[in-house]
Amino acid sequence: MNVAAVQNPLTSFVDDVDATRRAIALQDRPTLLVADSCGGMVITEAGTDPKVKSLVYIAARAPDAGEEPVISTLEKIAQSGQISFGIRDRSPPSGCTNGEGAVGHVIDACMHVVAAVRRELGRTDLRVAMRPALSGSR
Repeated sequence: MNVAAVQNPLTSFVDDVDATRRAIALQDRPTLLVADSCGGMVITEAGTDPKVKSLVYIAARAPDAGEEPVISTLEKIAQSGQISFGIRDRSPPSGCTNGEGAVGHVIDACMHVVAAVRRELGRTDLRVAMRPALSGSR
């Protein structure tokens, strides 16, 4: 028996499926695909290759018939043009609102994430939405 592990790039659903298909193409015998979590969506799509004899879902998200694939968080941000964060209104110094906006070291860290996502997507126009994180909305 041969075992091969696919390192999905996690840049998009399509890229993950393509990486899996490339790994299948390298196999010289019938293939069994195994996935966990959202990898279930990936092996469902890539598993149409004639070399694939079985799919195994381990605590994976198996799609319903005709269900569209899940898109990545980066794809969602790119499509919406917005990044949203939940903030607590009274958690200084971590993060709170001061009447003029959100402040605190957690907010600073979030803005570093925003900068990295903007660079990754090549989108300086991404909006940032700070939404209250209330006990009923978590």
